[in-house]
Amino acid sequence: MPIAEQLERVLQATPTRRESKESAISQWLLYSFAAICSVAIWFGLRQIQGAGNFPLDDSYITLHAAQSLHLGYDPNSPGVSPMFGATSAPFLGLTYLLLYVFTPLTALTLASWLGVLTYSLALARICADRKLRAHECVALLVVGLGAGVVPMHLLNGLETSWALAGVAWTLALAQTGTPFKFAIVAGLAASLRPDLFVFSVCMVVAAAIARGWNRKQIGLVAALALLPIAITSLCYLHATGLPYPPTATAKRYFFAEEHRPLAGRIGTELREVFGFALMCGPFAIAPFFTLRSIIGRANLIFTGLLIAGATVTPGSLAWNYNRYLVPLAAVMAWSLTEAFQSRKTTRRIWFASSALWVVVLLPFILRAHTKNVGIMQRDMQAQAKWCRLDFPANAIVLVHDVGYISYATPFRIVDMVGLKTPSAIPLNRAITWPTEGKDRALEIARLARQSHAGYLILLKGWLNMDQVPEQLRQTHWSVQPLPASGSYFIFRIQPPS
Repeated sequence: MPIAEQLERVLQATPTRRESKESAISQWLLYSFAAICSVAIWFGLRQIQGAGNFPLDDSYITLHAAQSLHLGYDPNSPGVSPMFGATSAPFLGLTYLLLYVFTPLTALTLASWLGVLTYSLALARICADRKLRAHECVALLVVGLGAGVVPMHLLNGLETSWALAGVAWTLALAQTGTPFKFAIVAGLAASLRPDLFVFSVCMVVAAAIARGWNRKQIGLVAALALLPIAITSLCYLHATGLPYPPTATAKRYFFAEEHRPLAGRIGTELREVFGFALMCGPFAIAPFFTLRSIIGRANLIFTGLLIAGATVTPGSLAWNYNRYLVPLAAVMAWSLTEAFQSRKTTRRIWFASSALWVVVLLPFILRAHTKNVGIMQRDMQAQAKWCRLDFPANAIVLVHDVGYISYATPFRIVDMVGLKTPSAIPLNRAITWPTEGKDRALEIARLARQSHAGYLILLKGWLNMDQVPEQLRQTHWSVQPLPASGSYFIFRIQPPS
């Protein structure tokens, strides 16, 4: 007897419900429709973004890391593991595998799209479990895939679409799925991104209470859920010396928001959360109508902990177009079906108003997305082209947007944030972090001296980076601007003699 079947017999408290032929057919029809939706999203966003273009610099960190894994070393960061800077080891591994078959840009696009497909199928599973009518299923797919800034992240070259899928499938299986499948999916969701570990813990506890598992069953579910997490942690431990991705630590010390007054940090968080909820429209209120469900209460606890945890770096909720808040769209989708399950009239009104909000707002979201992608690609490509033409072959370049410049140039890159340059993390902790970023230029100067960097690339208007050149000059550095255009400043720098 297979091991999975033996475990399932132990875990299963009650016999699995056999679905009728009619419900099985409707479920497969839903899955087919969800797959068609995900294919339409592929072609639609490809027309908007262009082939192989991504809206975020971080996307190219993943792509460059996957290419470096194929090489066995990082050519732009000698001696540094390719897994430094990668927030999601499973997504990096998927991109790495796809590179065996596809070109780099296609591989990264396909890795994101597979997440979209998996998320769409999870929404279809929720519709089938709730026995929603056809128009309600269409409405749920519309709001789940199109609410707020979600469309901007479906093919963003990062693990965001997979985070949506992990949350949606965990919720779909929490009440109706077999314990074995639920445990594995919850563990996979937690391994996708560190912040989803809290979500998976909340779901396991809530499912255990809701389904009345005994201690043995809870122990087996927890052990199965920890298996993907353990594998991911071992990968990070082997590659970086830490059992988790060090990206959050690096950003914490570089952005240096922790010493700001608590009221100001909470205000920043509330502003970002409110803006995200406003773009989602009526859809965003659904979780508050699920308090009668233990799963619904667990969702609200996770949301509260996610926001509370961001008080360390409150600006993170706004990074990359609310990237860390986007998985809450999957929570909203599940909540919409749970909140008004027994109130057909209310449910119809809520589904219709949420879908209408998405349809009205979507053109503006896509227009903004098109503009952002165009600016990002134009400026990043111009920056890389300038560097390739004007820098000497042995140039050492100090940057804070490390993704595209590493992907598109052969130079040695020094990352002042610390994502790809681990030695920057203790410098930021000692200099930048305790001064709320006021002495960031001193950290940049020390890192530049240690690494012998001869060039500096800064993003205009970001974290007061416009002031860094003058601050370096005040410490007697030579900072010579180069005539590059776009959103980036490029300088030739030399330390004081």
